[in-house]
Amino acid sequence: MATLTSSYLKNLAVILILICSLTCSFSVVSARPATFLQDFKVTWSDSHIKQLDGGRGIQLILDQNSGCGFASRSKYLFGSVSMKIKLVPGDSAGTVTAFYMNSDTDNVRDELDFEFLGNRTGQPYTVQTNVYVHGKGDKEQRVNLWFDPSADFHTYTILWNHHHAVFSVDGIPIRVYKNNEARGIPFPKFQPMGIYSTLWEADDWATRGGLEKINWSKSPFYAYYKDFDIEGCAMPGPANCAINPRNWWEGSAYQQLSPAQARQYRWVRMNHMIYDYCTDKSRNPVTPPESRVIIPCSFFIENSDTDKARDELDFEFLGNRSDQPYTVQTNVYVRGKDNKEQRINLWFDPSADFHTYAILWNHHHTVFYVDDVPITVFKNNEARGIPFPKSQPMGVFSTLWEADDWAN
Repeated sequence: MATLTSSYLKNLAVILILICSLTCSFSVVSARPATFLQDFKVTWSDSHIKQLDGGRGIQLILDQNSGCGFASRSKYLFGSVSMKIKLVPGDSAGTVTAFYMNSDTDNVRDELDFEFLGNRTGQPYTVQTNVYVHGKGDKEQRVNLWFDPSADFHTYTILWNHHHAVFSVDGIPIRVYKNNEARGIPFPKFQPMGIYSTLWEADDWATRGGLEKINWSKSPFYAYYKDFDIEGCAMPGPANCAINPRNWWEGSAYQQLSPAQARQYRWVRMNHMIYDYCTDKSRNPVTPPESRVIIPCSFFIENSDTDKARDELDFEFLGNRSDQPYTVQTNVYVRGKDNKEQRINLWFDPSADFHTYAILWNHHHTVFYVDDVPITVFKNNEARGIPFPKSQPMGVFSTLWEADDWAN
């Protein structure tokens, strides 16, 4: 009987420890609220924010009397926050819908911004991102969205961890701000930030630099929100939460972009970026230090029109620090599937002189060559049920771009 009691007590202790562990985890990590008012409060013009669907969604209103805004009840130190937003439709020029994180600490504030800049009917919607660190901003980048964000809800996410801040649209990264403290560049990591959103008039700058003014005859203007999702370390809270490596947003999968995400990021920057403060010499005659990055160069053949079913054969030359070897990465996509990377340190300095890089592609195999030396072979193994790229024609591409979130 004593043995049974001891075993029972041990099992009970384990159960209690597990319950305590789960309770403690949920006490410091906020999950999706059942209603808007659970995690948020109206901060500006209560009459211009209407709750929908029992509080699971909201409508923001802008008219000639007022704009409006809301904020999270708590601040967070690292984590992920996302919202589904349907932006102002039609002639929205001069309006700005903002979704951002802010430490609210005046001259030393940290801030991570999405700002959706209204447009004239038929023109693309522009999203501007910005980063403030210790009160210093002026890091704007602008991307024209590749869809109509007023026709339906889309998900906008800010992931913030010790390694980088990533701005994503429907899971596609459009901006990465990397932690480069090792190079003496500040990174927001000490101040918890609240989550804010506003709808307001800014026709002095928002659309075509202020050339397009707001048309009040089209007001009121409406933006809609739902599915508010916050996962992070609420502050004030347990001091060890923000430095806990077991937080999912600090995991290895979130410390840099995956190869697929890196490819999406490159696609956005090549096809949809319309402004980057890093390359604006009128504002920054000297390139800002955070923009002086390791640059990869790529040479590849691809069917770029087939999206998820595309075939692709890649050379990617990953930039290096001085005196370090240059790395070449090869990859093969077949019907949209990749993750076939191989990396080789080149045995010479490829920046000192010209060298020949070739891709041979036939029915039998694909061979990647450097100065006639084969470095990667991808064989046609269809007889073993392994797909091989042979049905889609491919174009030849080359790019030079910034990817310091993964290139080294």
